[in-house]
Amino acid sequence: MKEFGTMRLKDIAEKLNVSISTVSRALGKETSDNDVTVTHDTKTIIGIKCIVVHDTVTQKGVVKEDTFDWYAQDKDGTVWYMGEDTKEFLGANRVSTEGSWEAGVDGAEPGIMMVKEPKPGGPFYQEYYAGHAEDMTQFVALNQSVTVPYGTFADCIKTKEWSMLESGYENKWYCKGLGVEGNAPACPPAPCRSN
Repeated sequence: MKEFGTMRLKDIAEKLNVSISTVSRALGKETSDNDVTVTHDTKTIIGIKCIVVHDTVTQKGVVKEDTFDWYAQDKDGTVWYMGEDTKEFLGANRVSTEGSWEAGVDGAEPGIMMVKEPKPGGPFYQEYYAGHAEDMTQFVALNQSVTVPYGTFADCIKTKEWSMLESGYENKWYCKGLGVEGNAPACPPAPCRSN
């Protein structure tokens, strides 16, 4: 059983490379804004105190997704994804909570969001709730440079991320002080090229 220490907001923000930030992404012809805030709130999941991260996605000022993510850090430095309470607004007053899950409930298990010392290798689950949330990630490259409207960032980690429930994948870059950036568009099941 993993030992979990007292997690500080600063630690989790540094591990996840997020702070209060807004990231704009082009998704096809639409542009969305993704606001991520590491809150001071906590939630206990399977006996482990977790930090609550609030994540909203808007398009043209309209909220499309509103999510509370729960993270914990073990004593070895690995950040675990313990679940999420998500609402996707589909229009016409319809709301989906399909991606919501919590470790320890109905067979759901924690996933790994970031390890202390990432290195390219085999894939692992970011989240696992059979049939509902089965996201995978794989570290592809380290020490990457990424240029975005906010500037150029070095020492970024490139990942390949996908869901076992959908086809395709996307590349993401995790950059210290910036967060998740440089999403390549979702790729078909064939190989995908990214910057």
